[in-house]
Amino acid sequence: MLKTASSARILRAFDEYLHFGGFPENIGRSNRREYVSSVYRKVLEGDIITRHEIRNPVSLRLMVKKIAESVKDTISYNRIAAAMKGIGVRMNPQTAIDYMAYMEEAYLTFPVRNWFSPFSERESVRKHYFTDTGILSLFLVDREPVLLENLVASELYRRYSADFEESVSFVKSAKTGLDIDFYLPAEQILIQVSYSLDQNSREREVNALVNADRLIPDVRRFLILTYSESGTIDVGDIRIEVMPVWRWLLEGKENQA
Repeated sequence: MLKTASSARILRAFDEYLHFGGFPENIGRSNRREYVSSVYRKVLEGDIITRHEIRNPVSLRLMVKKIAESVKDTISYNRIAAAMKGIGVRMNPQTAIDYMAYMEEAYLTFPVRNWFSPFSERESVRKHYFTDTGILSLFLVDREPVLLENLVASELYRRYSADFEESVSFVKSAKTGLDIDFYLPAEQILIQVSYSLDQNSREREVNALVNADRLIPDVRRFLILTYSESGTIDVGDIRIEVMPVWRWLLEGKENQA
């Protein structure tokens, strides 16, 4: 068990990581948000706009903002183009495809595919997360649940970077009602991310995992990752681990040691 003082230090460090990201050069700075903003500008202007000779940089900036607002949601290129049109920016789906490829090439964002999608939809309907939560936080206000899920996604991206597309997916199906944040098929792990577990969220996350166990074969570990709560939930022969994200991060470090 961690002592109270140690736990408090870990939570402070975790909060900084959640809101300001993982850039080592940002440690100890008085204005961390400004440093993250400068990194974002450098990536956007140098690695994307200049390199790819973007003629309408305003449309790209607005698309990045739209993607940030859509983290946690499945989104298609047609939907991106339509959303841009809704705010007065003309964009066709091919431009959305190109811009998204540039963002991924610059390691600004990365996609996660739906394990349950037909093969024809796996590339066109995906979730998109930011590689660093600090950059995502530039676009969000009081959205800690979104930052927490993005942090889990970025850690999985780091852990499984060698074969991420096959190693990590989400599971969503209107037909079966499945809605799982992350699925690691090789390790047979299901992960839900919930900032906190009140009665409603607890029931929702538990039911999602129980339903997934009926339709996904041979799952061996069920996780609900939270901001600070921990424990276990037993449903029939299923044991669900409830774990703070910071502890899960440390668990990953221990497994790599």
